[in-house]
Amino acid sequence: MELDHDSGIMYGTVLEGPLKDRQLGDMTEQEFLQLLSYCRQHDQQSARLLETYLDKRFGDRWRDDDQPTGDAPLSEVDEAYQILGLEKGASEQEIIEAHRRLMQKMHPDRGGSDYLAAKINQAKDLLMKR
Repeated sequence: MELDHDSGIMYGTVLEGPLKDRQLGDMTEQEFLQLLSYCRQHDQQSARLLETYLDKRFGDRWRDDDQPTGDAPLSEVDEAYQILGLEKGASEQEIIEAHRRLMQKMHPDRGGSDYLAAKINQAKDLLMKR
C-alpha cells in the first residue's frame, strides 16, 4: 500500500490470495471483507493494515458486515497477544516494544485509525497488568 500524504488517498494491489492482482481502489466492500478474512488466517500484520484502510474508506460501517471465522473466540489475553503480535508469556519489555512499533504505524496522526490505536493501547494495558 502507498499513502498519498497530501490527499490522504491510499493505493495498493493485492499480492496474495483469491483476489491477487486486484487494485484496492476497484474492490467492493464485500471483496474487502473476503480479503480481510484471508489476511486474518495468513498474515495478521496485513489484516491490521487492511482494517486501517477499511476504516478510512468505509468508516465503521464495514464492521457491521464483518463475519468472524468459525474458530472459537479468543480470550481477552489471547487477543491482546495477537494484536501486539507477541507469543504468550512475552516480557514487559517485549510488550512495550511491540506497542511502540505498532503505534508508530497505526497512530491516527500517522494515517492509522482511532479504532486500531485504541485496540493496541487496550492490549498493552491488559498485558502490563498481568
